[in-house]
Amino acid sequence: MSITYDTLYDLFTWAWMDGMGSSEAWVHRQDGRGYCTTDWDDSINEPQPEDFPSDDWIVIPDKRDLDLGSHLVFRFAKTQLSAEQQEWVFDIFRQKGAYRRYKDYLTRIDQLNAWYEFQHAEEEMAIRAWAEEQGIVVRDD
Repeated sequence: MSITYDTLYDLFTWAWMDGMGSSEAWVHRQDGRGYCTTDWDDSINEPQPEDFPSDDWIVIPDKRDLDLGSHLVFRFAKTQLSAEQQEWVFDIFRQKGAYRRYKDYLTRIDQLNAWYEFQHAEEEMAIRAWAEEQGIVVRDD
């Protein structure tokens, strides 16, 4: 089975949408179809495929399952920021509302675009690695 990277990324984006686990996405093992649901708005849920659920459907993992949560932030800090800036980031993540404050801090030190580029590249590598583990061929067309 193969799927375009853009389609697979859209499924991951849906699954990661709220960070609370109320949105889920699956990809069909044989034909690459996607299926998405959410608990917060039934009106946007797609009709359930006739063969769902079955072993032919693979659930799209959560960001935390792929180590793309706060661990990603800390990897960025360790590889891209000075020791003093790293301490600021670690302090930020000791409190609630960390991601908003983190992005505000990166804006102040002119690193927000670098963070987005790093985040995007790491997400793509993680998604492609996950797909390979699942036997999914990812196309770039």
